[in-house]
Amino acid sequence: MIQRIQTLYFLVALILISLPLFGMPLYNVKLEQLGDMKAVVGAFSFEMFEGTHSAMLWVYIVIPAIAVLLTMFLYKDRKKQATMAKLSVALVLFAAAWIYYTGIQFLKGVEYPKNHGVVPQVAYYCFAASIVFILLGLRGVNKDKKLIDSLNRLR
Repeated sequence: MIQRIQTLYFLVALILISLPLFGMPLYNVKLEQLGDMKAVVGAFSFEMFEGTHSAMLWVYIVIPAIAVLLTMFLYKDRKKQATMAKLSVALVLFAAAWIYYTGIQFLKGVEYPKNHGVVPQVAYYCFAASIVFILLGLRGVNKDKKLIDSLNRLR
């Protein structure tokens, strides 16, 4: 399993997806009068804007991580692994959009001055960059399928 390059790609994607769980900020909400407020996901809670807790963001990070982990361990069935990799890409895209949407929704609920905005931080970009590694892993799975199919034709 570990000798296959796609397993390493899936492992890197898993690490990039899990970075927000280790306390790296996902984004800042920039408000001129209130200062910058960071959205940080902890191990079991999500602290956003002065101690508000919400488990939903934690769930939206854990579900794609579990999907990539399952993709990594489906190495014996390449067809299921390819399907799970495509599902993982969709889950990561959905979660990234939802995470950004929560920041925008917060801005709508607060009366704010002219200078405002949602500024993504490093963990958000790493979360989005995991899509590239999942797609590279999917490419490796497809190469393996092609190789096995060509070997079966030779028999």
